[in-house]
Amino acid sequence: MHLISDVEQLIHKNPRLARITEDGLVQQALHLLPLSPRIFVKLGADGVLYFQHSPQQDERTDLDIAKVVTRGRVGIKMQYFAPLPAPRILSVSGAGDAFAGTMVAAIAMGDTALTTNLARTMHAAQHAAIEIMTNSRTVAT
Repeated sequence: MHLISDVEQLIHKNPRLARITEDGLVQQALHLLPLSPRIFVKLGADGVLYFQHSPQQDERTDLDIAKVVTRGRVGIKMQYFAPLPAPRILSVSGAGDAFAGTMVAAIAMGDTALTTNLARTMHAAQHAAIEIMTNSRTVAT
């Protein structure tokens, strides 16, 4: 499977994501992967893209996951996480910090939080961001 065709399928399935190629987000993430084994690209109201070096080519499990084998055995995994529904948003201030803090905590707990429980960890990070955006006690007045 080639990353380009997977990205095209992802955009076809989620037209609001056309900006990931228009803005060069995929290309930038691929250039940064040698410096960081995992990259999270927050897309605001459009969700999150996750990039990771994959030591082997895993079987593809759904259209929101793109995999490509590069030279040798190393591959690249790109996974899209759709946004969680949010009730009335009061402010986006601090939402990125809440998301990042949850992800950093997961990384600090070890690889299992990001490898075996990535979907649960991403859900928790998105939920933390939503809590900040929708809770009147967290919004500065």
